[in-house]
Amino acid sequence: MAVLDEENWDAYGPNEEDTYIPYVTWGLVAVNVLVFAVCTFYGELLYNKGAFGVDYLTGWDQVYRFISSMFLHINVMHLSGNMIMLVAAGTLIEKNCGRTFFALMYFLSGIGGNLLSAVWEVANGTHYSSVGASGAVMGIVGAMAILVILHRGHFKEFNLPRMLTMVFYIFYSGLTTENVNNMAHFGGIFVGSVVTLVWAILMKYQKRGDGTV
Repeated sequence: MAVLDEENWDAYGPNEEDTYIPYVTWGLVAVNVLVFAVCTFYGELLYNKGAFGVDYLTGWDQVYRFISSMFLHINVMHLSGNMIMLVAAGTLIEKNCGRTFFALMYFLSGIGGNLLSAVWEVANGTHYSSVGASGAVMGIVGAMAILVILHRGHFKEFNLPRMLTMVFYIFYSGLTTENVNNMAHFGGIFVGSVVTLVWAILMKYQKRGDGTV
């Protein structure tokens, strides 16, 4: 597989100016914060109607929970942790890969995380209620890891040692902390990685077909 480098990366991203504003990233942050604020008044209702879990999937009218659960958080620490990661890596990916790709990757990662969580619930007979954007955020981590690897271990402010440390810390914290949906993390990072890898390959062949690479 061909390796991309900093010199020709502009051919694969949106090629925007330095004044590029990551509307999708900040829009997601705004919605998450707004929903959390509303939860302080109507938390029980929103959690009951929006949380994800196999027991909730009683019909097609409940499929929306795959997405609604991504915008619910149990406390300030839960929210802030996910939003910090979203802004730190999300803005970089959106700027260099484009808004459409970023939005698609984000939501597919969140859905993928919930899907793996559901499979795990059924396989182990352990049913629980899950909320949070961590599956989608882990998709961002997976996407950044693929970009770092494709750029020979260094992409913008991120390098391979930093990425490995980040991934290790996230999974170590999840596995040693109670009430953490690690399956959503695994599913999210897997989907984010695969989507980004497929996108990079498709973009490279598209540019090659256009004669620009």
